[in-house]
Amino acid sequence: MKTKVLFLSIALFSWIGLSTYYYVCKIKKLCPHEKTEIAHSNKKEIQIIPEEIKLTHKKEAVNETDSGANIDSTKIKNENLKVEINKVKKILQTGYSVYNFPNGKTSIKTFKPEFHEFVKQLISFKEKTGITKIFITGYTDNTGNDKINKRLGRQRAEFVKKTLQAKGLKNIEYVVASKGADSPIASNNSDSGKLKNRRVLITIQ
Repeated sequence: MKTKVLFLSIALFSWIGLSTYYYVCKIKKLCPHEKTEIAHSNKKEIQIIPEEIKLTHKKEAVNETDSGANIDSTKIKNENLKVEINKVKKILQTGYSVYNFPNGKTSIKTFKPEFHEFVKQLISFKEKTGITKIFITGYTDNTGNDKINKRLGRQRAEFVKKTLQAKGLKNIEYVVASKGADSPIASNNSDSGKLKNRRVLITIQ
């Protein structure tokens, strides 16, 4: 009798436990395990990108932008340099004249501002192009004889040469010459014309 009662009690408690589990977990879905499964099933996959990778991509994007800007600025710089070189080259091929030599004098006390600017351009031109030779030729008006004028013209050319050297145009061959009163660019019948003819011409070949 006692065994039968014990067996019935165990069966009753088992039935109650299973019924409770089924009601709570299967019908109400309140069991922690079920919640976890539901949560996992409904959870959306989120891709997390490490901060280091984000920063790397950001730097690469910035570098690409900077690279483009550098290319553009380099291109503009090269074009401007080409224009500057061609400008100075054209002046030198035609010849840059140094004027205002007083009558019978071999030097000038004060150069015009544009001469100083030209010297800067000439030095830059030499550095950029690598020219190795420059020609400096002195001229006079028709006052005096040919021998005196040739000597005077050369002395004026030497003066300009020394001025260029003092201003930094070095490591280049200076070819100094004089044509005296030959090849005037103005009439020697007036003082203004004679002043223009008393000059030194700087050229390249």
